[in-house]
Amino acid sequence: GSCLFAYFQVHDDPQVAQLTYEQVFPYFILTRLPPGVAGAVIAGVLSAAMSSVDSTLNAIAAVMVVDIVKPYLAKDRSDRFYLNVARATVTAAAVVMVVVAVILSSIPIHTINELDWAIGSLFSGCVMGIFLLGFFSTRVDHVAALVGLVVAVAVNVYLVLSAIGWLPQGITCPVHKYWTSPLVNVTFMVVAYAISWFRTHESAKLAGLTVWTMRRKTD
Repeated sequence: GSCLFAYFQVHDDPQVAQLTYEQVFPYFILTRLPPGVAGAVIAGVLSAAMSSVDSTLNAIAAVMVVDIVKPYLAKDRSDRFYLNVARATVTAAAVVMVVVAVILSSIPIHTINELDWAIGSLFSGCVMGIFLLGFFSTRVDHVAALVGLVVAVAVNVYLVLSAIGWLPQGITCPVHKYWTSPLVNVTFMVVAYAISWFRTHESAKLAGLTVWTMRRKTD
């Protein structure tokens, strides 16, 4: 992106000003690169995208079969049965991905990167908060963390809907999309820590797990 910005600063092209951020690189490939090189670059971009997608599909299938179907839904079945379940899971997940991609492409946004930040925090926004509370607090248990997680996810959904303009103007939060993940993490930590003060604090074996219970070497 920085290289493209510098290139079009030197080689002015009025057409670029009419493009969205995501269209500049394809435009550069089609109009500036020679035949052969352009095809190689396009192949590289598509292969990188396919690599990310197939890793996600394989992970979804593995979780479905190993963590859900085998231990709970269908125990002691043949390997072919589990293989067919994995194939069906991959197919269903791929269909969902395509549908979601079509929906996201129709959302009036400034750049897809901003939407990715907002929606990505919906699935991983509390990871940093969970780590920080687990490392710096000895009070927060699984119940307090679960309550904080529910509240944080609700806040995350609200911020995402505000970011993509699906809420009425009167209740839309005027916060930039890049602040979604930090706000979700802060919400989780505040709520979880507050809930922990209303619960009975039971002693747990936390030696070496938090900054307050680090193991000390003895002579």
